[in-house]
Amino acid sequence: MTTRLPPRLRPPVHLRVRLGPLAAAVLFLPACPSSDDAAPDAQVTPLADAAVASPTPDGDAAPPTDGAVPTAGATGLISIQDQQIHGAPAAGHGLSVRAELTAPPRPPDFDEQPGELTGCKAWLYDVDDDPRPAPLDQGAISVAGTSAPVPAGCVFDGAADYICPVTTGRGAATVTPMTVPTALYAIAGAALTDDDVGRHLRVAGDGDHPANGGRFAILAVPAPDSALVVNPAATGAAFSAEYTVLAGAGAAGIPLDSPADPVRDGDQVIVGIAPGGAMDIDFPDTPPIDAGDSFELDTASDALIGAIPVDGRTFSLGCGGEGGRCGEAFASIIQLETTDADLTGASPFAMPPAIDRTVVIQCASPGEGGQIEVPAGATDLLRRAGQDSPITRVRVAFMRDGFALATTPPPRPPSPVRIVAGHQVVAFTTVPAPLP
Repeated sequence: MTTRLPPRLRPPVHLRVRLGPLAAAVLFLPACPSSDDAAPDAQVTPLADAAVASPTPDGDAAPPTDGAVPTAGATGLISIQDQQIHGAPAAGHGLSVRAELTAPPRPPDFDEQPGELTGCKAWLYDVDDDPRPAPLDQGAISVAGTSAPVPAGCVFDGAADYICPVTTGRGAATVTPMTVPTALYAIAGAALTDDDVGRHLRVAGDGDHPANGGRFAILAVPAPDSALVVNPAATGAAFSAEYTVLAGAGAAGIPLDSPADPVRDGDQVIVGIAPGGAMDIDFPDTPPIDAGDSFELDTASDALIGAIPVDGRTFSLGCGGEGGRCGEAFASIIQLETTDADLTGASPFAMPPAIDRTVVIQCASPGEGGQIEVPAGATDLLRRAGQDSPITRVRVAFMRDGFALATTPPPRPPSPVRIVAGHQVVAFTTVPAPLP
């Protein structure tokens, strides 16, 4: 049986608003993300109009008048990105929709610009005694305006993540390994289309061959019941499969400069929410957010992003140096996290949950400069975490984005949600084990 999930939960509010010069706003609270009856006072604020700070005459951001951030009932991030995986050219690129909605975090262990909400902020979490805020179900999220559509929106998967399912069902499946790293999955009753190229196929049900299960990028749809996917470990088999086609699941083998680019320069992204779950968050559909343009890391950053130091040294990433190209964007953003999990048998792009310590660093730089330095106060947390439990892998994303801030109206707490849209490069640093 195949179920085609319903379209957007409501039509967007088609306000044509372009984001203006940078002013500081709630960009960087860490996160582990439409109602038909949204309250009329719910706010969606382009960053230039945010009240926590305003531009000074010379264009710099002035500090907030009172240095305070309203207490929130929940907070989070909804990130819509054209994602590339650094060091994996065969992965191409693809649409990534990441929604992380949590309880408010504690204050950061390092804050480069206290009272303002820009610069770098960093947290060192103890998994047992001081964990990161847990993800929450806050309802269904709708996304419109990307060149690769997200037709049915995104929902909490019941565990710890939001997913964007397009089609789901069950049917007799046959797996046929093809030229490495591809395999052909034929599933009786599936109703795949060419629009599913660049999405992911999630499959379960083959208990005899575990590698046939998982989430695989769809490279082609030769027939409505067949998908050519990336799975170098596939084994020829037949079984009863449960399957889901996922939009927004990340890099999906789309060649660079393809007509199927999921986010193109000039795309204007609209995000909404139908409140549910914990019911902390509600806001009207955003005005169109100008997605940050495509970019190329400069030469130094391209060499460093896959080799992030964890010994306390400062480092910088960006597109503004020699060999780089930035394009237009509202801000540059770095998001970094670590794990100390055992990586035995793991993919070089896996990020297993931390077992003892994890560090989260989030930085942002306004405007067109395209370069961010992560200062010693933040990087020292990497050194400290590694002393307690050696870091095994670092995941870092460099992004060029547009931005809006959505705030839940009274009488509920404001529950700010940052919404960013643009292009990102994600890289993984596998840290060598310390010498005995």
